[in-house]
Amino acid sequence: MFNHSYRGADFELWNRGGTWFWSTIDRRGNRGSIGAAASKAEAVRDARRSIEEIPDFRAVPVVGWNGCLANLAYHLASLDRAAA
Repeated sequence: MFNHSYRGADFELWNRGGTWFWSTIDRRGNRGSIGAAASKAEAVRDARRSIEEIPDFRAVPVVGWNGCLANLAYHLASLDRAAA
């Protein structure tokens, strides 16, 4: 797992099976973002865009692996609800 910083916010990148994943956490809004990309450069770009979209941006601390998995589970559940 690789830790990066952008505009004072931290985000994590990791690679599994040729896919790059990224995550950010906005503790103030009790939300986070997680995504996947085909390349490391795309993952970095997407994570930075996610950080830029946070209203009234301040530093966004990254939680560990468990927090990332919880956010992914929440996101996937919301996709299931939207598809139903």
